[in-house]
Amino acid sequence: MPSQGWDSDATACEPLTPTLSLASSDIGSLTLDINAFQWREDEAQKLLQTSVNPNEIRLLLSLFPFKDPDTSLRLLEQRYHATLNALLSTFQGFPLKDDQYTSNKEDKAIKILKIVAPDPQSSCVWDWNWTLPIPSPTTCASVVAQRIHRKISAAFSNVPFRDLTREACGYHSPAAKDLFKGVAYIQVELCRQFQELGQPIDEYKKIEEV
Repeated sequence: MPSQGWDSDATACEPLTPTLSLASSDIGSLTLDINAFQWREDEAQKLLQTSVNPNEIRLLLSLFPFKDPDTSLRLLEQRYHATLNALLSTFQGFPLKDDQYTSNKEDKAIKILKIVAPDPQSSCVWDWNWTLPIPSPTTCASVVAQRIHRKISAAFSNVPFRDLTREACGYHSPAAKDLFKGVAYIQVELCRQFQELGQPIDEYKKIEEV
Protein backbone atom coordinates (compact mmCIF):
# COMPACT_ATOMS: atom_id res chain seq x y z
CA MET A 1 0.00 0.00 0.00
CA PRO A 2 1.33 3.49 -0.77
CA SER A 3 2.57 5.45 2.18
CA GLN A 4 0.08 7.79 3.77
CA GLY A 5 2.76 10.48 3.68
CA TRP A 6 2.66 10.64 -0.14
CA ASP A 7 0.11 12.33 -2.31
CA SER A 8 0.94 10.65 -5.57
CA ASP A 9 0.11 8.41 -8.46
CA ALA A 10 2.42 5.55 -9.34
CA THR A 11 4.25 7.74 -11.84
CA ALA A 12 4.50 10.91 -9.75
CA CYS A 13 5.70 10.79 -6.18
CA GLU A 14 6.18 13.99 -4.21
CA PRO A 15 5.99 14.18 -0.42
CA LEU A 16 3.72 16.89 0.92
CA THR A 17 3.93 18.58 4.29
CA PRO A 18 0.64 19.20 6.10
CA THR A 19 -0.13 22.90 6.36
CA LEU A 20 -1.49 22.51 9.89
CA SER A 21 -0.24 20.28 12.67
CA LEU A 22 -2.67 19.12 15.34
CA ALA A 23 -1.35 18.20 18.74
CA SER A 24 -3.43 15.09 19.38
CA SER A 25 -5.14 12.32 17.47
CA ASP A 26 -8.08 12.27 19.84
CA ILE A 27 -11.03 13.85 18.05
CA GLY A 28 -12.70 14.85 21.32
CA SER A 29 -9.75 17.01 22.33
CA LEU A 30 -9.31 18.40 18.83
CA THR A 31 -12.64 20.10 18.46
CA LEU A 32 -11.26 23.36 19.84
CA ASP A 33 -8.54 23.34 17.18
CA ILE A 34 -11.21 24.09 14.59
CA ASN A 35 -10.54 27.71 15.58
CA ALA A 36 -7.20 27.35 13.81
CA PHE A 37 -9.15 27.24 10.56
CA GLN A 38 -10.68 30.62 11.46
CA TRP A 39 -13.84 29.34 9.83
CA ARG A 40 -12.46 30.56 6.52
CA GLU A 41 -13.51 28.31 3.72
CA ASP A 42 -10.58 29.12 1.47
CA GLU A 43 -8.14 27.85 4.10
CA ALA A 44 -10.26 24.78 4.77
CA GLN A 45 -10.36 23.97 1.07
CA LYS A 46 -6.59 24.36 0.78
CA LEU A 47 -6.10 21.95 3.68
CA LEU A 48 -8.44 19.41 2.14
CA GLN A 49 -6.54 19.68 -1.16
CA THR A 50 -3.05 19.31 0.29
CA SER A 51 -3.05 17.72 3.75
CA VAL A 52 -1.87 14.13 4.12
CA ASN A 53 -2.72 14.04 7.83
CA PRO A 54 -5.76 11.75 8.31
CA ASN A 55 -6.75 13.55 11.53
CA GLU A 56 -6.84 16.93 9.82
CA ILE A 57 -8.89 15.53 6.97
CA ARG A 58 -11.27 13.77 9.36
CA LEU A 59 -11.84 17.03 11.24
CA LEU A 60 -12.45 19.01 8.07
CA LEU A 61 -14.89 16.50 6.62
CA SER A 62 -16.84 15.98 9.84
CA LEU A 63 -16.85 19.49 11.32
CA PHE A 64 -16.27 22.23 8.78
CA PRO A 65 -19.51 23.73 7.38
CA PHE A 66 -18.68 24.25 3.71
CA LYS A 67 -21.18 26.58 2.10
CA ASP A 68 -21.70 24.12 -0.75
CA PRO A 69 -22.21 20.65 0.78
CA ASP A 70 -20.68 19.08 -2.36
CA THR A 71 -17.35 20.85 -1.82
CA SER A 72 -15.86 17.99 0.21
CA LEU A 73 -16.63 15.43 -2.47
CA ARG A 74 -15.32 17.66 -5.25
CA LEU A 75 -12.02 18.33 -3.48
CA LEU A 76 -11.47 14.70 -2.51
CA GLU A 77 -11.94 13.67 -6.13
CA GLN A 78 -9.03 15.94 -7.05
CA ARG A 79 -6.58 14.01 -4.84
CA TYR A 80 -4.33 11.29 -6.22
CA HIS A 81 -5.52 7.69 -6.21
CA ALA A 82 -2.69 6.73 -3.84
CA THR A 83 -3.81 9.34 -1.31
CA LEU A 84 -7.43 8.24 -1.49
CA ASN A 85 -6.34 4.62 -1.10
CA ALA A 86 -4.33 5.46 2.03
CA LEU A 87 -7.12 7.56 3.54
CA LEU A 88 -9.81 4.99 2.83
CA SER A 89 -7.72 2.20 4.34
CA THR A 90 -7.03 4.31 7.45
CA PHE A 91 -10.64 5.35 7.98
CA GLN A 92 -12.17 1.92 7.43
CA GLY A 93 -9.53 0.28 9.60
CA PHE A 94 -8.36 -2.46 7.26
CA PRO A 95 -6.53 -2.81 3.90
CA LEU A 96 -8.38 -2.10 0.70
CA LYS A 97 -9.94 -4.91 -1.23
CA ASP A 98 -9.00 -5.41 -4.87
CA ASP A 99 -12.18 -3.82 -6.17
CA GLN A 100 -11.56 -0.75 -3.97
CA TYR A 101 -8.08 -0.29 -5.41
CA THR A 102 -9.43 -0.30 -8.95
CA SER A 103 -12.51 1.85 -8.27
CA ASN A 104 -12.61 5.41 -9.56
CA LYS A 105 -11.89 8.51 -7.49
CA GLU A 106 -15.55 9.41 -7.07
CA ASP A 107 -16.37 6.02 -5.54
CA LYS A 108 -13.41 6.26 -3.16
CA ALA A 109 -14.32 9.81 -2.13
CA ILE A 110 -17.96 8.85 -1.51
CA LYS A 111 -16.87 5.89 0.62
CA ILE A 112 -14.57 8.12 2.69
CA LEU A 113 -17.37 10.62 3.29
CA LYS A 114 -19.80 7.89 4.33
CA ILE A 115 -17.33 6.70 6.96
CA VAL A 116 -16.04 10.02 8.26
CA ALA A 117 -18.92 12.42 7.66
CA PRO A 118 -22.18 10.54 7.13
CA ASP A 119 -25.21 12.61 6.28
CA PRO A 120 -28.23 12.54 8.61
CA GLN A 121 -30.31 9.42 7.99
CA SER A 122 -33.30 11.67 7.39
CA SER A 123 -34.01 15.36 6.98
CA CYS A 124 -36.86 14.85 9.47
CA VAL A 125 -35.16 14.19 12.80
CA TRP A 126 -37.90 15.38 15.11
CA ASP A 127 -40.74 12.99 15.94
CA TRP A 128 -43.73 15.19 15.20
CA ASN A 129 -46.05 12.44 16.43
CA TRP A 130 -44.61 12.81 19.93
CA THR A 131 -46.89 14.58 22.38
CA LEU A 132 -45.49 16.73 25.14
CA PRO A 133 -46.30 14.95 28.45
CA ILE A 134 -48.21 16.77 31.17
CA PRO A 135 -47.71 16.24 34.92
CA SER A 136 -50.46 14.22 36.56
CA PRO A 137 -51.22 12.61 39.92
CA THR A 138 -49.17 9.60 38.78
CA THR A 139 -46.40 11.48 36.90
CA CYS A 140 -44.67 14.33 38.70
CA ALA A 141 -43.21 17.37 36.98
CA SER A 142 -39.61 16.20 37.42
CA VAL A 143 -40.36 12.94 35.57
CA VAL A 144 -41.97 14.89 32.73
CA ALA A 145 -38.97 17.22 32.58
CA GLN A 146 -36.61 14.25 32.35
CA ARG A 147 -38.64 12.76 29.49
CA ILE A 148 -38.50 16.05 27.60
CA HIS A 149 -34.76 16.30 28.19
CA ARG A 150 -34.17 12.77 26.89
CA LYS A 151 -36.31 13.44 23.82
CA ILE A 152 -34.44 16.59 22.87
CA SER A 153 -31.05 15.00 23.57
CA ALA A 154 -31.89 12.02 21.36
CA ALA A 155 -32.98 14.32 18.54
CA PHE A 156 -29.74 16.32 18.76
CA SER A 157 -27.70 13.10 18.55
CA ASN A 158 -29.27 12.40 15.15
CA VAL A 159 -27.87 15.60 13.64
CA PRO A 160 -24.14 15.75 12.81
CA PHE A 161 -22.26 18.67 14.34
CA ARG A 162 -21.41 19.82 10.81
CA ASP A 163 -25.10 20.31 10.05
CA LEU A 164 -25.65 22.27 13.24
CA THR A 165 -22.80 24.62 12.35
CA ARG A 166 -24.07 24.93 8.78
CA GLU A 167 -27.43 26.10 10.07
CA ALA A 168 -25.76 28.42 12.58
CA CYS A 169 -23.71 29.95 9.76
CA GLY A 170 -26.85 30.62 7.76
CA TYR A 171 -26.39 27.74 5.32
CA HIS A 172 -29.14 25.24 4.52
CA SER A 173 -29.44 22.10 6.62
CA PRO A 174 -32.88 20.44 6.51
CA ALA A 175 -32.06 18.13 9.43
CA ALA A 176 -30.88 20.95 11.71
CA LYS A 177 -33.81 23.13 10.70
CA ASP A 178 -36.28 20.37 11.54
CA LEU A 179 -34.56 19.85 14.89
CA PHE A 180 -34.75 23.52 15.82
CA LYS A 181 -38.41 23.63 14.82
CA GLY A 182 -39.05 20.70 17.16
CA VAL A 183 -37.25 22.42 20.04
CA ALA A 184 -39.20 25.62 19.35
CA TYR A 185 -42.41 23.59 19.49
CA ILE A 186 -41.41 22.27 22.93
CA GLN A 187 -40.72 25.82 24.09
CA VAL A 188 -44.14 27.04 22.99
CA GLU A 189 -45.93 24.08 24.58
CA LEU A 190 -44.03 24.45 27.84
CA CYS A 191 -44.92 28.15 28.01
CA ARG A 192 -48.54 27.21 27.50
CA GLN A 193 -48.37 24.67 30.32
CA PHE A 194 -46.77 27.17 32.67
CA GLN A 195 -49.25 29.92 31.86
CA GLU A 196 -52.51 28.07 31.26
CA LEU A 197 -52.13 24.96 33.38
CA GLY A 198 -50.10 26.47 36.18
CA GLN A 199 -47.35 23.87 36.04
CA PRO A 200 -44.35 24.41 38.37
CA ILE A 201 -41.36 25.73 36.41
CA ASP A 202 -38.84 25.06 39.20
CA GLU A 203 -38.87 21.29 38.60
CA TYR A 204 -38.03 21.82 34.92
CA LYS A 205 -35.18 24.16 35.81
CA LYS A 206 -33.66 21.53 38.11
CA ILE A 207 -33.50 19.00 35.27
CA GLU A 208 -32.06 21.61 32.90
CA GLU A 209 -29.28 22.39 35.37
CA VAL A 210 -28.37 18.71 35.59
